[in-house]
Amino acid sequence: MMRMRTSEPRLINLTLFRGAIAELLHPPTGQIPFLDGLRSIAVLLVIGQHLSGKFAAAYGPNSFSRLPFVANGWMGVDLFFVLSGFFIGGQLWRELRDNKTIHVGRFVMRRGFRIWPLYFFTFLSVFIFMLGTGQNPALKGYGWSDLVFVTNFHNRGLVMGSWSLCTEEQFYIIAPLALFFSARHVHAIRDLRPWLWGLLLVVPLVRAAVWMYVTGHFFQHSPALFASLYYSSLTHCDGLIMGLIVSNYWVTHEKPTSRFATPGILIATAVALSIGLHQSQKEICDFTILAMIFGSLVWFGIQRRTVIFNSRAFLLAIAAVFRHVSES
Repeated sequence: MMRMRTSEPRLINLTLFRGAIAELLHPPTGQIPFLDGLRSIAVLLVIGQHLSGKFAAAYGPNSFSRLPFVANGWMGVDLFFVLSGFFIGGQLWRELRDNKTIHVGRFVMRRGFRIWPLYFFTFLSVFIFMLGTGQNPALKGYGWSDLVFVTNFHNRGLVMGSWSLCTEEQFYIIAPLALFFSARHVHAIRDLRPWLWGLLLVVPLVRAAVWMYVTGHFFQHSPALFASLYYSSLTHCDGLIMGLIVSNYWVTHEKPTSRFATPGILIATAVALSIGLHQSQKEICDFTILAMIFGSLVWFGIQRRTVIFNSRAFLLAIAAVFRHVSES
């Protein structure tokens, strides 16, 4: 009699890759063009700032680098954080709602295989390029922080901009773990919403405490200290938290109970608050301000289903920006 083979658990299951090529070639069902448009804007902001900095260093200030949205292109990273928190949060909230738990290992592996191959290929390419130019990054201790995703805390990295990916990788681990351990204490995913709002309030308070401890004054400004707050995920995670909050409302098909919580009013309120808070203490408040503005924009996009970013006019606008960059 033939003995049936028992299936053994595997660390890497081939079902993780099933449909991956199809997803690349065909947009998933339920794609929201407005959010894709916001992602395009985030890309343009980040690329624009990096290019303008290189141009200014090589040829001096130019008309492109003087544009306000280019000079402040770092805000694109915060928009990325809100969108990432929304998309990843949507997956986690649905799994927690349907299964009453989170399969942390499976989630981390699925996210990893979408990011790690290209990321580590980029790292290897940069490493080889540095060796080819006569530099030895290994002797200088560079590169290891990229490999373990802690460049946002201890910069010994080779890949420029990897700090933001490190922040997101840490989020991909911490968020499912937090939901896994909290699942047994909540009856519905909406019960976690007050904790998220509280966490969004705590982050700027942590920045304020660090700022006052180092500078001794709440209203003192320091670009050097701002950089340290900017790169650490402990002091720059407002957008990710806001994305989790918006996706929680979205998955539960709920809306804020206040009649004033319409997308338009939320955006106007966030902009008004941004003016006052930015003037009082921009280093401490700006990340929270941006999380509120971009979170309101995401809420607007999923509520109104506008087609503004699904039009030929938007594509022409992007083409005009890139043409201006090439001519600057």
